[in-house]
Amino acid sequence: MNKVKHIIVLLMLSQIVNAQVGGESTFNFLNTSTFARQVALGGKILTFIDDVNQPTWNPSVINNSLHKQLAVNYTSYLAGINIGSISYAYEINKHFETLHGSIKYVNYGTLIRADQEGNEQGTFGANDIAISIGYARNIPRSDFYYGGNIKLIYSAIDSFSSSGVAIDLGITYYSANHPFIVALVARNIGTQLVAYDATKEKLPLEVALGVSYRLERVPLRWYLTLDNLQKWKVAVPNPSNQTSDLDVTLPKKILHF
Repeated sequence: MNKVKHIIVLLMLSQIVNAQVGGESTFNFLNTSTFARQVALGGKILTFIDDVNQPTWNPSVINNSLHKQLAVNYTSYLAGINIGSISYAYEINKHFETLHGSIKYVNYGTLIRADQEGNEQGTFGANDIAISIGYARNIPRSDFYYGGNIKLIYSAIDSFSSSGVAIDLGITYYSANHPFIVALVARNIGTQLVAYDATKEKLPLEVALGVSYRLERVPLRWYLTLDNLQKWKVAVPNPSNQTSDLDVTLPKKILHF
């Protein structure tokens, strides 16, 4: 009876989440937020300039005010999944300025191994990790800052593993004399070096534009982020949704957002 209940729940969930078409890229954990301030504001804010966690999303905000700041984040996620990150910034000297480093990981816990008939054959584990180093500079005689991260990525699923390398590029406009901050970021530009099998997959490239505005005489700031600018056509057909009659299978395209 319990197995029947589980099957019914899975069927219900498959109907709820069928708007999400997977398989478009690998290492998708790179676009998952790990620190509470970011998550509380929607998960993709680009204009924090005083948070040592922020350069993992926008490297152009690396500055000497982050010197010796350390952040450690941990989240017990769904179904035994654990997510965490460590970020640290250090000013080398006044000429070279500040370096930022971070480690981000996901542990998917213990998973059940089963054959095609559903017979359990033990358990296995899965993990993702990304190590990044970032650096930023000011464009001379301007209020524009540019920066970049380089990331080494590793993923393991049971006996299969994959690795990759990627960079993030960002540019930010910030002035203490103005109430707004604007940032443009391209994240996860790179390639899969070693595939899980013979087929290499794309990385989860994301281009985003972020703006924040500090209200006058009020301790509030508005945040706005436009993400996935690299993909203007966000409606895609799901090939798993098809209808057929007695004579021939007729694909029915259903757009998902």
